Amino acid sequence: MRRRVVIAVSPRLLGDTLARALDRDELGIVVVTEAGSETFRGHADVLIVSDAEPADLGADVVIHLPEGNDMAVVDAPSGSEQVPIRDLAALVATVRRYTGVQ
Repeated sequence: MRRRVVIAVSPRLLGDTLARALDRDELGIVVVTEAGSETFRGHADVLIVSDAEPADLGADVVIHLPEGNDMAVVDAPSGSEQVPIRDLAALVATVRRYTGVQ
């Protein structure tokens, strides 16, 4: 079963870059634009945000990207934790960890 990952980050270039870095064969990737979530409504396995979570999107795991530091906050059913995100590879590894995709 493909895991659904929704990327709701700003700027759009960041979202597009992250979408390309993730494995589309094993993950269903949706990039939500700043204009809203017209392209996706509902529930995702992982939601990646740089600002506030869109009200009409839900997810099992929410990754809040860092602003001004290297620590992302991950909210998961098991609790909340800080995860070092120093580069794109670390963010991809975090998504894979929470989706179970290796």
